[in-house]
Amino acid sequence: GFLSTVRSHFTGENGKLHVVSQVPWWNVKDKPHTDLVITTEDGHRYNHWNVPIFSHLLEPRAYSSLGYSNIGEYSPLYKHYVCDLQGHSLRTFDGSVVELPETDCWKVVSRDCSPDKRFLILARATGNPALAKALKVFIHHTKLEILSVAADSGLIVRVDGNKVEATPERPYSHTDHDAELFEVKTHDKWFEVVSKPYGIYLTFNGNLLFVQTAHFYHGKLCGLCGDYNLDRNHELSGPDGHHYNNSLEFAKSYVVPSPDCHAPAH
Repeated sequence: GFLSTVRSHFTGENGKLHVVSQVPWWNVKDKPHTDLVITTEDGHRYNHWNVPIFSHLLEPRAYSSLGYSNIGEYSPLYKHYVCDLQGHSLRTFDGSVVELPETDCWKVVSRDCSPDKRFLILARATGNPALAKALKVFIHHTKLEILSVAADSGLIVRVDGNKVEATPERPYSHTDHDAELFEVKTHDKWFEVVSKPYGIYLTFNGNLLFVQTAHFYHGKLCGLCGDYNLDRNHELSGPDGHHYNNSLEFAKSYVVPSPDCHAPAH
């Protein structure tokens, strides 16, 4: 087991070891195990693969659809804060619940409101009960859309207005100046958008949207998901800086009116 493997390398006067344990994702039918790399005080390195683990402390508490890792269970510095849009409400990064207005206009879910303006995430209601939401994302200068174009069609992916293919076997990778800007993966009717350079992670299935951003966005965001400053007290801040006491009025301030949609009444 894990502890006996580690103990077997305690030799010498000091008994110092450097242990790296990587717990892979396993299927339910598999027994929990880890891969160990142990370096002894004299510099020798030993690899131990598929070492059984019996303590729940060593098992991963992981949700692969959200990129969550169990390291957040041990240190709040690594906790993943998620903004999720479901039905007619949204939960901000900092945990406040926001009521959403009835409208088919695009709403600003989240955006980088720092001078860099790295990204913008928009969502709107479609009127299609099966796929009730559409997603539009601007990353750098590139527009990404995941939406249904007909009542009887599934979700499609468009980049700068052109349809692209993303399959479970072959994710779509978008590059800019020979560097990957983002990747779109799909599995079980879910789409994942990952932009490592811009620190964005989205999960969307046409009805539910989950948003994660990198920690360097703390306090630099705006939109329905809030500013991500880890403080709920001043969560309902509109695009003009006005602080709202009512979450519905706050949400209305982030509706993007246009001639082809019905903006909510104020």
